[in-house]
Amino acid sequence: MWRLMEQVQTKRPTVHAITNYVSANDVANAILAVGALPIMAEYHGEVEEITSRASALVLNMGLLHPDKLMSMKKAGRVANERSVPVILDPVGCMSSGFRNLALRELLSEMRFAVIRGNFSEMLCLSGEKVSGKGVDDCLNGEHQAQKIGIARMISKEYGCVAVITGETDIVSDGEKVCCLKNGTRRMSEITGIGCMLSGILGAFVGANPDKIMEASLFACNLLSVAGELADQRAEEQGLGTGTMRSLLIDYLSRMDEKRLMERVRMTEVTKSGKY
Repeated sequence: MWRLMEQVQTKRPTVHAITNYVSANDVANAILAVGALPIMAEYHGEVEEITSRASALVLNMGLLHPDKLMSMKKAGRVANERSVPVILDPVGCMSSGFRNLALRELLSEMRFAVIRGNFSEMLCLSGEKVSGKGVDDCLNGEHQAQKIGIARMISKEYGCVAVITGETDIVSDGEKVCCLKNGTRRMSEITGIGCMLSGILGAFVGANPDKIMEASLFACNLLSVAGELADQRAEEQGLGTGTMRSLLIDYLSRMDEKRLMERVRMTEVTKSGKY
């Protein structure tokens, strides 16, 4: 598994992220921390040129507007033409009619290597109605089985790896499904953790385009373990989520194989749905 990290650090893939300014700085730093190179451009006059030189494209629907949507479509078209893997982060797709319609347009106009979202977002993407705050903190066995089913369905429907993040992350390529149990609740109290993961997914998929499932699993495990370590260190120091946020970047940049593999808690779901 560590070979995936070595590929990132050797190839130093360029990740073109059309993201949102709430988390753009953290996304860029997370990409740099794992050894890749971020570039962020959303002006429709340059996105095609920049995407053509990138190793991966990340489309984040946070703070979406019509001009950004046009840029996403242009960048996505070039990425597909040049076999540049595209990662979709359907931020808040259940929050408004505009975002939902934009999501449907993106799904119909381009191919994605990875689609990553929380439970509410992926439930909406699957066609289910989501109301109120959604169902992100539903963690019982019934909803866990539902998450697994949705991940499999989205993966098969769109020919991608589906990543549903939460207290337990679910990753599926349509056949194989893995449950990842690292991370801490305090990670949900830091804005942009999911955006950071989408950027890191771009780095690992961009460096390992022939191993998208494995790269996705590694990226999820890496961020979650870094989050655990950051939370533990901040707690020991009696400090809060601001310090934890900085420590998360530190642990991403200083992770080693032994520390990562000692902490990873990952199980594969059998065809009967057991794990």
